[in-house]
Amino acid sequence: MDKNDGRKERDYYIFVAHKKIRKLFNRFEIIYVGVQSEVHLKSQDSTFNHYLYNNL
Repeated sequence: MDKNDGRKERDYYIFVAHKKIRKLFNRFEIIYVGVQSEVHLKSQDSTFNHYLYNNL
């Protein structure tokens, strides 16, 4: 096993890690967007606005 093999292996692990991290971030982005749209829907509801106004 020469130096090149080690480098290829390391590059492969970095590549896999990047893919996993990207997948995680995509999942968080979906959750974040979902929470935002939920908050947006609730803020359009007048009772929720009333609740916010009285409790801030």
